[in-house]
Amino acid sequence: MKRVMCVQLYCERLDLICIVHKRNLDLVNGLFHTSNCVTSRECFGLLRRSRRFKNLCNEYDVAICSESLCYNVFDRFRIICGNY
Repeated sequence: MKRVMCVQLYCERLDLICIVHKRNLDLVNGLFHTSNCVTSRECFGLLRRSRRFKNLCNEYDVAICSESLCYNVFDRFRIICGNY
């Protein structure tokens, strides 16, 4: 398992779990940046209070500031590979 993850890391590819997490964060980021105030306020507001989003924020050090949603899934994958 360690070798596969290291090969993925050196090829700048993520494992399936990180890919799914990155897609979820990309979706939330899209909701955060949408020009539709109803979608932004209601959907992002609901997601922001969910346990899944809080877990993703904790795992990937997501920072929400006034202009952006900052996260880096590749850095977390690099750390995971280094721990094996």
